[in-house]
Amino acid sequence: MNTEHSKFSQNFQVRYGEVNQSGQLMIHHLFNYMQEIAFNHADALANTIEGKSHFDFAVVWTRMKLEVEKIPNWKENLTISTWISPLKDQQRFAFRNFAIFNQSGQKIGKGYGSLLFFDLKQRKAVGVPKDVENYPTHEEPGDSHHFSQIDINVSEKKDTSFSTNFQDLDIYRHVNNVKYIEWAFNEVKPEIYKLYIPSSVEINFLKELRLGESVCVQTEYLEGSSELLIKHLIYKEESGVKIAQLQTSWKKK
Repeated sequence: MNTEHSKFSQNFQVRYGEVNQSGQLMIHHLFNYMQEIAFNHADALANTIEGKSHFDFAVVWTRMKLEVEKIPNWKENLTISTWISPLKDQQRFAFRNFAIFNQSGQKIGKGYGSLLFFDLKQRKAVGVPKDVENYPTHEEPGDSHHFSQIDINVSEKKDTSFSTNFQDLDIYRHVNNVKYIEWAFNEVKPEIYKLYIPSSVEINFLKELRLGESVCVQTEYLEGSSELLIKHLIYKEESGVKIAQLQTSWKKK
């Protein structure tokens, strides 16, 4: 197997519009970087298949997890690497990994996510397509794909509600995955940001949202001695159907 494109790296610089009032990168933008490099790597991998310019499947994230040791600052240069883990027989999901390095070459974060394949002709989820089985994969010591069991019930209390707008949509005409993370962090109380910094984010994508749908964001706080756990549930306002569930960990400054 050709391993030339098994691992893919890209540089990013933290821009002014991506930082908070403390000059630190807002976490959802790290997910934007991860999503960007994932698409670029996928394009590079697709180009390795000769005579193939069109694929009859789409790829959707089902879960993502990010762990951060240090939050990058404005103008800081980052390098992010990504790779797909080796595929197993009869495997339904593929796993994509990420490593984040600062401009000194220090590893400041890592992440991974599970990917499900959707057949565009049959309009249903399928196993790993044959074309993808031929993609070069990569494995590094310490690679793991553990996800928490996030199960949040819709509460009776009134939550923040709003309608999705045109700026929330991506090129597939549904709400961009990163918007769910942005909405969740918007609901965190301002005083939390004064005392804590986020150290991990985990999200479980359940359903898609489209333009003009009314959604609610529910937030729960579970405070420990040295760490704060915040859970978020995003659901449709009228039906109560769950769209995404998030769990974020925060450490004291």
